[in-house]
Amino acid sequence: TGTIIDTDFKQPYIEAIKKFADLDKITAAGFKFLIDSMYGSGRGVLSGIFSERGIKHVEIRSEVNPLFPGINPEPIEPHVHEAQEAVVRERCHGGLITDGDADRIGAVAEDGSFVDSHKIYSILLRWLLERKKWPGEVVRAFNTTKMIDRIAAEHGRKLHECGIGFKNICDLMLEREILIGGEESGGIGITRHLPERDGILNALLLANVMAEEKRTLAELVQDLQKKYGEHYYARLDMHIPNELKESAIARAKSGVREIGGNKVLRVETLDGVKFFLDAPKGKPGTAVPPAEAWLLLRASGTEPLLRVYSEAGSPETVQQLLKSAEAFVYQNEMAGTAAS
Repeated sequence: TGTIIDTDFKQPYIEAIKKFADLDKITAAGFKFLIDSMYGSGRGVLSGIFSERGIKHVEIRSEVNPLFPGINPEPIEPHVHEAQEAVVRERCHGGLITDGDADRIGAVAEDGSFVDSHKIYSILLRWLLERKKWPGEVVRAFNTTKMIDRIAAEHGRKLHECGIGFKNICDLMLEREILIGGEESGGIGITRHLPERDGILNALLLANVMAEEKRTLAELVQDLQKKYGEHYYARLDMHIPNELKESAIARAKSGVREIGGNKVLRVETLDGVKFFLDAPKGKPGTAVPPAEAWLLLRASGTEPLLRVYSEAGSPETVQQLLKSAEAFVYQNEMAGTAAS
């Protein structure tokens, strides 16, 4: 007969991630944090570490509720709205958010603004290179900010771009000396810990960066934008019939010259169809060139869904590009309606 042994893996895990952060420094900084585990498996972990060290914090959505009431437990807008309100209401210096299974991260600045995974990845990468000085190459997924490229280049680190899905990043981590890898959805992995995503560790390290740099999240983001150029990002999920989805991708691959009046400069097809566009570059007169404008169309292989990603030098340009992409997707359908 077999034997069943009841084992608690949580405490050894907590002890492991605590070794990566300077908890004395986080305590001494005096920052107050909001922790939002979105009713997920991360509940109680970060708050337990903070309570043990007397780090000021407020915890929300930490109860067990498998229905995830009113939200999809993804650390992105609009599902982080409650955390944004709580950060401002509780006068926190930052909000740390993990998703349902705690492998992805999102954040909120002290003014209630959302800090997306691209900026979190950039903040952590810069800190690892400048403060920790750990060796290794850098990986980002095809739909992730090219600010990562600028940071890696500044520090002479080889950058790998891979297909979307953390499994592609993990493969590189197992094959090469990779320092860190990240993806658009909020999954960031540090190989010294695991060749896998860990939202709780990344939340702890984000608090560490704030403490060490003596800056709030908003200030850390401002530093990035000033040093590496203005980068803004957004995503549009289009739930459309498979026929329309496939038609849009086929047309995108057929030699598009312009989208929404913006000239196509080049096209990349590593995973989906990515257009680099001659779009407005952002604020004139800035010392560092803003983000190169791009638009990525990627069809889901399992459901009637087309995801559109965009990055540019201003939020207005990003929204304009997403609207142009939406019009492009519906172009044939609207033409057919007009003809009938």
